[in-house]
Amino acid sequence: MEYSADQYASEPVRYPALPVVDLEAQGANESDTYTSIAINRVNDFCLRRAVFEGEYKWHIILPLTNSL
Repeated sequence: MEYSADQYASEPVRYPALPVVDLEAQGANESDTYTSIAINRVNDFCLRRAVFEGEYKWHIILPLTNSL
């Protein structure tokens, strides 16, 4: 099916927008040497934000997991 530019631009949005999250501000509030929190989930995937100091432990703990 071909769309004109006007049809494409006026197509209704099916899902609401996700909220904007200030990741830098969240990271600035952390005081632990390592913190990892789930930011969002989409289908079977989880987007996480990690703040750490020193050696990065993720691949030592979970060597067979996928990372972005």
